[in-house]
Amino acid sequence: MYKTNYIKKDYSAIKENLKSVLIQILSSKEKMNEFSKHYRILGLYKYSFRNSLLIAGQGGKIALSFQKWKELNRFVKKGEKAKISIFIPIFKKVKSEENSEEKNKTEFSGFTCGSVFDVSQTDGEPLLYEHNSIENLNYDYFQLKNKIQSIIKIPITEDITGENRGYCTAEKIVVSSMSNNIDRIRTLIHETGHFLMGHLNDNYRDNREFHEIEAEGISYMVLSYMGLSTELSEAYIQSWKPENLEKIQYNKMIAVSDKIIKSIEENKLEKIA
Repeated sequence: MYKTNYIKKDYSAIKENLKSVLIQILSSKEKMNEFSKHYRILGLYKYSFRNSLLIAGQGGKIALSFQKWKELNRFVKKGEKAKISIFIPIFKKVKSEENSEEKNKTEFSGFTCGSVFDVSQTDGEPLLYEHNSIENLNYDYFQLKNKIQSIIKIPITEDITGENRGYCTAEKIVVSSMSNNIDRIRTLIHETGHFLMGHLNDNYRDNREFHEIEAEGISYMVLSYMGLSTELSEAYIQSWKPENLEKIQYNKMIAVSDKIIKSIEENKLEKIA
């Protein structure tokens, strides 16, 4: 399991340590499997991508506040302390002299940090939730395409791409029209990762190993969120062995993954059988 002693009760420190969490996750197939399992739990809670990454990185499985566990008829064991650090949004009241109806309006102003309890620290009634799996969950490629199209400024098309499953240029993203639904989804997320990471502005050949890990790492994290199989992503990432892992833009990978996930969350994709 991941290290648990590096998380500090400080927002800036927690934010910086997301990089450490991601380095650990991408360093081995076993840790990648542990992380993807965290996303295969539905119907219990909804944390942001960054918080889910933090929870998994601290060894947590299902982490909630004291009050939330109480509402689920589970109770924190005597002597246990909240040990899982997460980001907590801060909202402030905004006064509007022009519109009296908006006097009590609030707006997001930033983040602080807080702590929650893992399920292993609680006792009580069994939890009721469902697990995602590739056997019972799928998504329509064209629905996902429409969501991602809203966050990038270049067209997404389907065409015959030869041996490649797809590619990305400064003008467009092309996904193989010969691929099946799930492979199109994997490819679309991978190529979107290239585009949003700005790989087209760099010397791709000189940085190929880093760019491929970054793009497929993004695909892996988004697929994990969607509850889809990540085996191909895991194998592809492990096939690259760059000498200097510090060159990988981990924090930017997290930001891009979060952006793609939010585009999916804003208008939930319909699951298909």
